[in-house]
Amino acid sequence: MLAVFPVLGLVANTVIPMAIGRSLEPGQELTREVQDTWIVEQFPTPTEFISIVGPLQISLLALAFIAAAISPQKTFARLGFVRGCLPWRALPLLMLSGSAMRVFETLLVSLLFADPSAQVLAMRKAFIELSGCSAVFVLLCGSVLPGFCEEAVFRGFVLRGLLRRLNPWLAVVLVGLAFAAIHPGLYIAVLVFPTGVWLGIVAWRTASIWPAIVVHVFFNLADACLERTTPDPTKLYFLQPSLLIGIVLLVSVIALVASIRILARLRPAYSSSA
Repeated sequence: MLAVFPVLGLVANTVIPMAIGRSLEPGQELTREVQDTWIVEQFPTPTEFISIVGPLQISLLALAFIAAAISPQKTFARLGFVRGCLPWRALPLLMLSGSAMRVFETLLVSLLFADPSAQVLAMRKAFIELSGCSAVFVLLCGSVLPGFCEEAVFRGFVLRGLLRRLNPWLAVVLVGLAFAAIHPGLYIAVLVFPTGVWLGIVAWRTASIWPAIVVHVFFNLADACLERTTPDPTKLYFLQPSLLIGIVLLVSVIALVASIRILARLRPAYSSSA
């Protein structure tokens, strides 16, 4: 099962350079500066967006299903596509709790980095400048695909395997680190780590990845929509106070506290078979 980690690294470090390499001049070297420039200039277009997001996410999903198919358990059960123990009436609270993670992430990267990375600026540009069908297309691809595919491999196959072998908290943190590592650049890796840990806690305590998928998709959608409400594209939206941001912050923190209480009362059960 641990062999999945180097495969994940190979996938993450191959898809983006392959997409960028198609646009290079003959003999041009694919340096970090060239990647950053390409991402800022080309990434916001729907075609280039899906050329990176699509293959990466489909590769992750295929990896999860192949690994689960050769395990002793039934494929969908091994990946966590099961009912779980979460009362569905509690799901809206979990969905709202995701934005509270962005507060922690914003504070963390603000302490460690002076400015957002080129990749973050490119994604902000993609969500802010596009309109109409292009905006809807990029929004859905940037929300639904990662929410489903990344959860299948990280909080599905990898986490459920580690929960049978390690302390649950250690398993959640390790998967959070692996989740952060597939994102491009140290800035984004640090930015998404708290959310990766929270999604791991949700999947662990509910014994299913369905709640984590819903939380992940909703978080990405809300994040992208909030990006469009802020005037300065060079700053994260929680660093640009407004009435809307204040309301979102208050609601999400209340939802996070309530979600923690709900998850603490659950009694998840996992099969001992791998």
